[in-house]
Amino acid sequence: MTCWTGSSSSSRAGRAVALVLTSLVACASARPAGAPAASGGGARAFRVAVLPADSLSSGPVPLRAVTTQVERAMEAAGLKVVGGDAVEAYLENHRLRFTGGVDGPAAAAARGELGVDGLLITTVEEHELEGPPRLAITFRLVSASEDARILWTDGFGRAGDDAPGLLGLGVVRDYRRLEARELVRMARSLTLALDGRGPRAPPCPAEGRFEPSVLYRSPDFQPAGRYSVAVLPFVNETSRRRAGDLLALELTRQLAGIGRLRVIEPGVTRDRLIHYRVIMEGGVSLDTARVTLETVGADLVIAGYVRELSEGADPSLEYTALALDRSGKMVWQATSHGNGSAGVWFFDWSMIGSASQLACRLARGSAVSLFGEGDTGGTEVALPAKGGKQ
Repeated sequence: MTCWTGSSSSSRAGRAVALVLTSLVACASARPAGAPAASGGGARAFRVAVLPADSLSSGPVPLRAVTTQVERAMEAAGLKVVGGDAVEAYLENHRLRFTGGVDGPAAAAARGELGVDGLLITTVEEHELEGPPRLAITFRLVSASEDARILWTDGFGRAGDDAPGLLGLGVVRDYRRLEARELVRMARSLTLALDGRGPRAPPCPAEGRFEPSVLYRSPDFQPAGRYSVAVLPFVNETSRRRAGDLLALELTRQLAGIGRLRVIEPGVTRDRLIHYRVIMEGGVSLDTARVTLETVGADLVIAGYVRELSEGADPSLEYTALALDRSGKMVWQATSHGNGSAGVWFFDWSMIGSASQLACRLARGSAVSLFGEGDTGGTEVALPAKGGKQ
């Protein structure tokens, strides 16, 4: 719209005055495309506490350095970030040692103690500096309220040689460059979601080669229904550290993009399991999943077993996932297996060079096989009310 004022002949003075006033009002209310709403909502009005990064990587990770870079990226994107000593004091006050999730009481306390609207959870899944660098991180924004709702989740898995191009000119050998580029992309994904211009959980690409190889779904199950879903840590039958947690996290991320589902924050699930003294070393067994279904307070609980997870230039992954309803009946089971080179025929085109990328795609296939394509593109984020609960 063009805002203007001007004069007119005396015979049209009344009409001109009305037009000018209308134009001035419109100019006052106009805002650039993509800018936050005048009501104070959106990314620029959102205050977020950045929790120290958690690691699911098989090797060492400089978590403090990663956390600092995440804070800087979010601040550069326009978010009001609370971190450092304030967050450390909050964690100490509540004796929170695990930062890969947050329970309801702790999330609600953050609103009063830190003055934030949400908590950003950062989980490093892969971290490699040698050779072409490799980095995979999953993010979740959780509301600072008693229900600890997942407001947004996204992630990436990148290797420096993902897109080598002609003569290897596209290879990224500088870890800092790779990290900075991907963190900027994640910060944009979050701000777009908060501004109502992006999905709350962008899905991984849908590829037929990563659909489940074995699938069962009960004919009595209604995939288009609205459900609350809890994803439990998978039983880890591999030698890879925390492989069951990594897969559960990727599956949580894909399910969160289905708008009709309420996916329970993993930190809430973890708190309930600890409260009832459920042993989670290596994952939760099927029998334990049946017992804890009611305590988690979900309509469906998803658990399973990771049988293979290897990293490197050609990663591979195999797992079996199961869904149980409130009666303890199994309504779905899927076995998925894939590797980075599956279906690649032409000069490594579409090669998957990260275990996290592979897990993301296989998890997308599992989510679709359970609930159907539906609205797996994600929905706009629903911000929590200032009073706490929605």
